[in-house]
Amino acid sequence: MTDTITVTLDDEQAQAAFTALIRRGLDTTELMRKAAGHLADVAEEAFATERSPDGVPWVDLSARTTAARAKRGYWPGQKLQVSGLLAASVTPQRGALVIGRDFVQIGSNVPYARIQQKGGKAGRGHKVDIPARPFLGISAEAREAIQADMVAWVDLNRSVGG
Repeated sequence: MTDTITVTLDDEQAQAAFTALIRRGLDTTELMRKAAGHLADVAEEAFATERSPDGVPWVDLSARTTAARAKRGYWPGQKLQVSGLLAASVTPQRGALVIGRDFVQIGSNVPYARIQQKGGKAGRGHKVDIPARPFLGISAEAREAIQADMVAWVDLNRSVGG
């Protein structure tokens, strides 16, 4: 006589977990919204500290620029904030922060944002050199926070909210 051992595997819970993971993988909008918040925080911190997202101090304004600002009552002040428009432009309300199902895009719709971010020639005849003063990017802290959010996203027992 042969003994028979029967094992029954009920994989309903495993299937439900895989289904939840697939659903999360197809629409990561909540995760992208959280990442966007981290990137917006990086830009806000850059304006507050006058440093690039990777911590490099912004180049000082030229003597000519500080004199012109002082004459108009805007100096002393912050380097890229005469009106505050550029700093305020990195928000969803200004259309510079776009969140999709599987991406996040951060930027500024202010015309002079690019020259401030990347530097280059400006003014009449493009004779003025504007040094780069990056305010958009990702800091080491934001990268770590986004990675932690991603781990939480695939852990069905944790939440990414906040």
